[in-house]
Amino acid sequence: MRKSKIKIPGYEDLEFDEYSEPIDLTEDPDKFLERLHKEKEYDQKLDAVAEGIAEVAENAIRSNRSQLFWDVGNLLLPYQERVSSASGRLPKYEQLKGVLERVKEKVGKHVANAPGIDRKTYGVPYLLKMIRVREKFTREELEGADYPQVQELIHNYLSDEDRRSLLARVKSKEFADFMEVRALVKEAMHRPSRPRPELPPSEIQASPSGNRNRSDF
Repeated sequence: MRKSKIKIPGYEDLEFDEYSEPIDLTEDPDKFLERLHKEKEYDQKLDAVAEGIAEVAENAIRSNRSQLFWDVGNLLLPYQERVSSASGRLPKYEQLKGVLERVKEKVGKHVANAPGIDRKTYGVPYLLKMIRVREKFTREELEGADYPQVQELIHNYLSDEDRRSLLARVKSKEFADFMEVRALVKEAMHRPSRPRPELPPSEIQASPSGNRNRSDF
């Protein structure tokens, strides 16, 4: 965490951890420090939570067990739902992107020395897909399923009937790799008269500016 030092009337040089709170020299110093203290407390709690999620993610990555990836999505889902249900704009440090970024950093450290694993693969988009897996399937459904192939089945424009049918084929080891599954998903999605459903909450991501962007995938 970067340190900052500023001069505020009534204080000597004030040194503090620079989080996301803007520095306003016209603000009441006590209120400014109160905001910093609140964010520091949140940051410490988030760090502990992110560490726990990263441990589950590491086990999922090393074992390639779909149910463990589902567990990661299940742990992240409450943060997404909190953003979706908030009546107003949350502080920057409480937005979903901040949570995902912290988990990404922790996961990267956990798998940094793992043979055959590129930690750059496991970024924010990858974590969002785990939430989508959690939304689309039950944990029990994923037992014995290859996770890279399961990831191909989370597209919103795939019907539930096609999704379950393809999952059964994934679990029966019918496909050599995820590319075969991807081709069948594209074929199913482009059938004539396929309705385009409404996007679920995980499709609405907070951009760095705090705006929400709609994504097709």
